[in-house]
Amino acid sequence: MKTLKALLTASRIRSLASPTTIQRGQDYYARNRVRSVSTMPNGIRATILGQRVYIVELTAIANSLGHHCSCPMGEQGDFCKHCVAVTISFLNDPPPEDVFPIEALRAQLAAETPARLAELILEWSADNEALQNRLYEYQALLAGPDAALAALRRSLLKALRPSPGLLPDSLSDYLESIHCALDPIEKLIPTAPAAVMEICEEAIPALERFDEFYDYDEFDEDDSDGDIMLLQDRLEALHLDAARLAQPNPIQLANRLFTFESNPTVYAFEDAAETYKDLLGPTGLAAYRELAEEAHFSRPEERDRILESVARATGRIEDMIAVLARDLSTPGRFTRIITACLRANARQHALTWAERGYKLYPDSPDLREALATEYHLAGRHQDALNLIWKSYAESPGLPLYQVLQRHALLANDWPEHRDRALGLIRSRIAASKGKQDHSALVEILLAENNQEEAWREAQAAGCASYLWLQLAEAREKKHPGDAAPIFLKRADEELARIRNSNYDVPIALLLRAAKLLKKIGALPHFHRHLASLREQHKTKRKFIDLLNKHQAKLESST
Repeated sequence: MKTLKALLTASRIRSLASPTTIQRGQDYYARNRVRSVSTMPNGIRATILGQRVYIVELTAIANSLGHHCSCPMGEQGDFCKHCVAVTISFLNDPPPEDVFPIEALRAQLAAETPARLAELILEWSADNEALQNRLYEYQALLAGPDAALAALRRSLLKALRPSPGLLPDSLSDYLESIHCALDPIEKLIPTAPAAVMEICEEAIPALERFDEFYDYDEFDEDDSDGDIMLLQDRLEALHLDAARLAQPNPIQLANRLFTFESNPTVYAFEDAAETYKDLLGPTGLAAYRELAEEAHFSRPEERDRILESVARATGRIEDMIAVLARDLSTPGRFTRIITACLRANARQHALTWAERGYKLYPDSPDLREALATEYHLAGRHQDALNLIWKSYAESPGLPLYQVLQRHALLANDWPEHRDRALGLIRSRIAASKGKQDHSALVEILLAENNQEEAWREAQAAGCASYLWLQLAEAREKKHPGDAAPIFLKRADEELARIRNSNYDVPIALLLRAAKLLKKIGALPHFHRHLASLREQHKTKRKFIDLLNKHQAKLESST
């Protein structure tokens, strides 16, 4: 009979869980989320802190691995991240076997008198706040639903109140106590959903006050900020589940949610209009919109964010446009409208707003691109190319050349437009009567990997220094005699620019030139040039020191 340890092999785990699930389980283990592991017949039982406290059981029965977790994925039969974390914990630090077997412990407790058991439980609870809370909850439930709700509320708020001496290594216990206090409240959702909503609405601000006492930076090493967010997510999820059963008045619900979302000190219920849209309905969403319109916000963009959320909740692109069109003072505002239209698959709206935006901001590359794209999608390829060509003609060069190429390819018309684009640059160069070099042509040809034509253009009328360097780098392997003089000239330019500072770049260029000149047997020429540099820059001590340091390499070029 195989043991549990023998069944929990790496290959078995990989067959049960995806790589992502395994990674998340490893992260849970590393963050000490596995709270306890104990033995039980044929296996182990563990508690683990996720969005709530979950129970994981792993068993070995008839040479087969059994697994169960109380989380939603585990309930579906998946080997979830919690199972992975417990597996790692078990393999790295297995619980003592046969010290306190659960069945033996059960028999011992059953032998005790009820009075003795009560005495033991109360004694243990004195040092165990979680157990103490459970006893209070048990007592409250026996007293009736109203008393239970009141007691559970007090228990939760007490758990939410952090100790002034809370340290990072005890934060997990603090969060676990809150999850434990939430467990019985969650069970009351079917019978008292409205009351559970109220409890959650009281608990969320209490949790937010955590940062009034503690600096998150102090806790970040343990990823505690994320742990607290998981707890808030659980509170919000419980509130939503309860609301679905309580079916509160839509207008009252809108007021309650908006109070939270608009409060700058409580980061909760963000985009609530979308989350609760089915419960709010048209009436509640209209009330939510009215609240946002009339409220005072210290940051106007918060009003816009909420109104956009309401518009998304209605599902009407006209509502979203109405919100975004309140401010058309920048090209980006038009871009946001176009993006919203595209997400809603409202292409005609997108085209209309792209045309309107480009008319107002013709220098915006984003709006130009958006409008050209919409023209293509509408089958208006020539309109798109005319638009892009107009921009290119105003500033011909590599960036807009590449934009033109992309759009011309969409229209299956690139060869003609390439000739036209290069021809425009040549005509501009000719019209300058020698005042303009061939940099624009050289840059484009190099980008197309047309090195020979780029070299001819540079030789014909010159180009920018950085382009000469690119040409040298492209030609040094097959044409060292072309590249070496360029490296030498660039080194001279760098030396003329630098004033007793960092000479690494000119030294590297000299070494590169020396290596190429050796290939073509022209080292004597290089040595003469080097001697001239020593004389010309003899006052630059740092440069001379570097020349001396690299003298052997420079003279032999090895």
